[in-house]
Amino acid sequence: MKPTLMLSLTVSLGLAGFMPNVCVDRESRPDNWCFHPDIAIAPAGTGVYVAYEVDSLAGYVTVRSDVRFQKSTDAGKTWLPHGLLLRCGELFASTPDVTTDHAGNIYVVFTEQPSSSEGHLFSMRSNDSGSSWSAPVKIDDNVAAVAVGWSRVAADSAGNLFVAWNYFRTGISHIWSSVSTDRGTTWGPNVRVDNDTVSDDHCHPDVFVQPGTNDYLVVLTAPFWVSEHYMNSHSVLYRSTDCGKT
Repeated sequence: MKPTLMLSLTVSLGLAGFMPNVCVDRESRPDNWCFHPDIAIAPAGTGVYVAYEVDSLAGYVTVRSDVRFQKSTDAGKTWLPHGLLLRCGELFASTPDVTTDHAGNIYVVFTEQPSSSEGHLFSMRSNDSGSSWSAPVKIDDNVAAVAVGWSRVAADSAGNLFVAWNYFRTGISHIWSSVSTDRGTTWGPNVRVDNDTVSDDHCHPDVFVQPGTNDYLVVLTAPFWVSEHYMNSHSVLYRSTDCGKT
């Protein structure tokens, strides 16, 4: 569901009904690679929004990464001349996700790491179609930086925001979540999503709000023991019917 590496909006390859590839990012410098794009549509269908990570490289070693934003007002045919810099990572701002609510607000969540492995999660909001953005607001409630990442965001019909992510606060990765009821101005307590007792990493959540019910859905990768010495993984679905409390 989440494409990586190349920021082409569509892949043509002669398939009927697909327009030609359109380059979304404009960071066409030899020392920059683009990763982890995510896409959202304006509620009225008047805008297409993409958030993505730009890595500055020296050879094959990543030096730092930023989060940028792009938009199209003509169904993806053309894009802004340059991606808008949302967060300059020191060292890393990475793996963004983007969504909209029914009021037309745009939200981007991302990981920020001041070191190579530990950091926090942040959200930013735009109420003017991406022209300007709020200051970053921390989502995770850990005081110290820990290994976090891969945050995913969705909005319910009331405008509440739901985020789930990989979180190493217990020493291994589990999936945790938080809800904002004030359009990303503040975030509630972090709640663990998975109830698995297997001592291995859970990772890569994706989130969705089920229309008509406002149930929060999370799908994630969860490990299980095949035998005493062999572990494999399932894709597992969790559902919250009380706005992310349980």
